[in-house]
Amino acid sequence: MKGGFLSLHTLSLSLVVLYSQSFLLDLFTDSSFPRLKELNLNACFGLKQLKVSCLVLEELTLENCFQLHALDVTGTKLKRLRVASCFDAYCDKSWVKINAPSLRIMVWEYNAINENSSLENLISVHEASIGFFVLHEDASVAQRVSNLLSGLSRAHCLTLESKCIEMLSSKNNIANLMHPFSNLKSLELQTGLNKHNVPGLAYLFKSSPTINTLILTIVNDYKIERRKWNKDLWDMPTSEEEQFWESQTQTLKSFLNHLSIVKIHGFLECENEVSLAKFLLKHGKALQGMTLFSGHCKYRDSLRRKKIRSQMMGFLRASSNAKIAFL
Repeated sequence: MKGGFLSLHTLSLSLVVLYSQSFLLDLFTDSSFPRLKELNLNACFGLKQLKVSCLVLEELTLENCFQLHALDVTGTKLKRLRVASCFDAYCDKSWVKINAPSLRIMVWEYNAINENSSLENLISVHEASIGFFVLHEDASVAQRVSNLLSGLSRAHCLTLESKCIEMLSSKNNIANLMHPFSNLKSLELQTGLNKHNVPGLAYLFKSSPTINTLILTIVNDYKIERRKWNKDLWDMPTSEEEQFWESQTQTLKSFLNHLSIVKIHGFLECENEVSLAKFLLKHGKALQGMTLFSGHCKYRDSLRRKKIRSQMMGFLRASSNAKIAFL
């Protein structure tokens, strides 16, 4: 592009029709926008390939570009990236490439899963939030998710929505290695916390060997029946979930030795929730506090929950400093 916008600092484009020019590969370059620091693109209809390589760009937001097949972002000063509701879910060759050594915050939500993801030089990432729109699942989907997450291995704070957990729980994916999050201190997960996605949780715990804070938000799927905690057999590992977690003790040793704060939202004292809490209390040697947030319930259920809470206060604790709070 000749001439360009030599003094422009911020550019926002919305509801742009690009069917006649679906490839924007030489528009957002340093020569065209030498001073551009913020770029926002929303609902660019027909856009299939986008390349952004403005050297002083600090913030890039891309939303509602549903026909996108390829995204290439390069920026030595890019600090914040948000991509939401993008990519063609029916395209089996979509790809993304990001090279941003100064990137601090990355938000990637409700996007179709790319065939190939190349996240390079993300050495400064502090916060990352990842979620996907999944049209259909197959054996390769879980590995594609792992590939993208591996590019965020240096993140300090990571948030994953429930679909990520489900896909990482795939039997086809557990054996595949994901780079450990060696710098991760805070892990926030949305999960249905049922027997089908428990392996994905364990996989993420194993990949987060030095985290301090774990935040779980339990997403209730009312189509799936959730078993109540058997309060009469609370001192024995009788359920499948309890047996599974106990089998992971050695594998999760580093995770359990560093974890200090646990917060669980949507805690309803069901079997899978209590089993996980019991495991973390029993083996979390550095645990300082566990806060369990639950919603309102019927009077009859409240009596049952009070009994379970009373039993939980008596669970074995590896840390003498571990405190339990119900809110």
